[in-house]
Amino acid sequence: MPRGSWKWQLGKHGPGFLQWAEGSQIHLQTFFKLAADLERFLLEHVLVSREACQAFVSRVPDVMKRCDEDIYDEPWAAPAYAYVHLLERYRRFWHVLVELTRARVLPMGDDSIDVLDVGTGPAPALYAVADFYDAILGYAVDADVPRLATPPPNLESVESSKGMMSFVHVFSELARRNGPFFATFLDFRGLMLPRERQMRVEQQTRQIADELDTSEEFARWWMQENETWWHDVFRYNLCIFSNFLTQASTVGELRNELGAVFRSLRLGGVVLVVGGTGGHYPEIYEMVDRIAHETGTRPIDWMPESLPCVYGDDTAQRIKRLYRRVWRRLEEYCGDLTYICESLPRDLWEPNTPLRGPTRFGLRVFRKGRW
Repeated sequence: MPRGSWKWQLGKHGPGFLQWAEGSQIHLQTFFKLAADLERFLLEHVLVSREACQAFVSRVPDVMKRCDEDIYDEPWAAPAYAYVHLLERYRRFWHVLVELTRARVLPMGDDSIDVLDVGTGPAPALYAVADFYDAILGYAVDADVPRLATPPPNLESVESSKGMMSFVHVFSELARRNGPFFATFLDFRGLMLPRERQMRVEQQTRQIADELDTSEEFARWWMQENETWWHDVFRYNLCIFSNFLTQASTVGELRNELGAVFRSLRLGGVVLVVGGTGGHYPEIYEMVDRIAHETGTRPIDWMPESLPCVYGDDTAQRIKRLYRRVWRRLEEYCGDLTYICESLPRDLWEPNTPLRGPTRFGLRVFRKGRW
């Protein structure tokens, strides 16, 4: 199949894959590994001194209450945010990918799919995507369904915080992952993907003209005949906005950039918007619906508009275990943290308080092309 096409075998074998994934507990395996890697990173590489623990714990209230502000280049903000949010958002996004598989709209192909995550943060969505497609590849081998095999995805990101991407780079290396290691784009504001694509083509044209010692006109013709890669540069099978579009005013300000993302989808490509359910989120989703409609991208009507948050399963217990162990380390170095605890949810620091939070999270799914 050509690049960006859909594996219709997913429709035939998707239920088998989902049953296999549940039976082999592949999600628990990947989740527990991520949790162990994060716990090791925090305890062995971050919280190793009294000064570090004091600085870290002072950031925890910020990442709970000021998460929409540009605070992530401040010291210790990125690991504190990962401590609070990485595991929870990873498991939520895995749930989203499962629902895409049930709906038979998960992008697949004989070539690697290209993924763009806008507002990457500590990369929970990209880690979930990488692990989910790895699980599909494992199923294709175990079940002897070679046509279902999709190579590992190409992970691209938009993240303005150098501190956050520094965390992601170091954590990906520590966890021995294949990325992400850097941000493809540093700022979504002003990012027009068609313009970036044209700039890349012009850069390649000049390079070929220099290498062949010829004119740019000939180099352009040569590219048309011999290097068709530029047709696909900065075009995507899966684009993700996970907890990025949190203010209606921001959606209005980024209207052109959002439209450019929708227009950069390949045929069959999917845009995912993940966020909250109440407050201003209905207005945000309505605004995104209009932008998608203007670009000819259709919502997937049979996908649910929200999914449940689960707090009683094994993954929730593992998150709680991380919270307990990290907080114990903080208390060992910092002593009494009552003054901090008063401003934080009890389940984050109190050992016997079970994990809790919102009952559901919001989801919008859009796809380019007819079903």
